[in-house]
Amino acid sequence: MEQQFEFGKKLSELRRRCHMTQQELATQLNVTESTVCNWEKERRFPDIYMLSRIADYFGVSVDELLRSTDMQKRIETEPVQEDKENNARESAVCLILGLIFLYQLIMDIISYQDSGPFLIMEEVTVIVLSGMGYIASKKGKLNARNIGGMIILICILFIANRMDAEMQMFPPKAFKDILLSGNILRLLLVSAVFLLSTIEFYYMARNHFAYPVVGIVVIYILISICRFARSIPSFRMYPMGVICELVIYSVTETMACFLILWETYTLYSKRRRYRSNTVIHNTEKEG
Repeated sequence: MEQQFEFGKKLSELRRRCHMTQQELATQLNVTESTVCNWEKERRFPDIYMLSRIADYFGVSVDELLRSTDMQKRIETEPVQEDKENNARESAVCLILGLIFLYQLIMDIISYQDSGPFLIMEEVTVIVLSGMGYIASKKGKLNARNIGGMIILICILFIANRMDAEMQMFPPKAFKDILLSGNILRLLLVSAVFLLSTIEFYYMARNHFAYPVVGIVVIYILISICRFARSIPSFRMYPMGVICELVIYSVTETMACFLILWETYTLYSKRRRYRSNTVIHNTEKEG
């Protein structure tokens, strides 16, 4: 049990040896003082990139800092974004998304007859998740499983909303006919691949599943841009309020997609750096 606290003791020892306060070390590493305090008390653990920075700063090896600490498990439970500037950007995006969807929700409630129940539910869910993401980002607690859960929930609601919209467009059709239509089948197939890849990447820590996650999100962004571009010539037929809503919705969708891409890339890079360092350290030991 004593080995669990070895990293915190080692960091505290190195800091005191250099006659530094926690605030001074936090400034050098571009993190908050509470982050350094949590590292030393083993309440949290830095990612592999931050470990490299700490090791370089104090002139020791990463292996000396890690030793018996189970880094692989730590990567999955600690925040994806460690740097306070990244946390600030992350929380800002969550706040903007929440405010935009709140505005959209108010507009849809006013004209409820034109909005399906699943659309309202999707918007409420995104607002709640954006608020939770904002709070977690501000506190530096948005980890892989939190992000994966948010993505999965939004994806499920998106599927339900699209199916509801399809049923409203073709009320005479039976549910089975709608389910077997080409659009719905493609939607379900792509969504199944995306959900499976998200679970495997964010929950099972299988890094190669980042490729289908990123690929599907990029394709969705390109399709959304093309759809928006095709609708521009018909803007003159719409009132200004409808045009503003279309623009806001497109921007919001794109922001959400880029947030997924950013978090996926950051987590993917952290895992790769950890595994590369592990291979290097094992090779050095064998040599």
